[in-house]
Amino acid sequence: MEEVKKKKINNPKGKGGFTDNPQNRSLGYWSSEDSISFQYKKLVKMPVDEFKKWINKYPEKDRTVAQELAYNAVVKARKDLKYLIEVTNRTEGTAKQSIDIQGDLSVTNLLLELTGEIDDNKTQELTESN
Repeated sequence: MEEVKKKKINNPKGKGGFTDNPQNRSLGYWSSEDSISFQYKKLVKMPVDEFKKWINKYPEKDRTVAQELAYNAVVKARKDLKYLIEVTNRTEGTAKQSIDIQGDLSVTNLLLELTGEIDDNKTQELTESN
């Protein structure tokens, strides 16, 4: 007759977890409004007079950390070029940059570039391994 192994129960009394601590449970979704980039975009799209009133409209007890960080970054971006570039890159994405590659990428030229010398044995090893 086979011997039946009993499974070990890690929490036999069922204490703890999400039932006893519902504040630790995820609500099961992620909201884009909780992200700093969403708040950047929202604030940047506002008319200037509405933006200036925003801080009083949402007192500290009612706003999220993401809103606070985004607001402070946009305020600083209005005065500092580096922050303006940062906020713009975060909201619009970085500008597309092209790369111009010239030259021959043969194994011989690569070895010459990397090592400063051409070794026929190394060239043959690298060519055979590919």
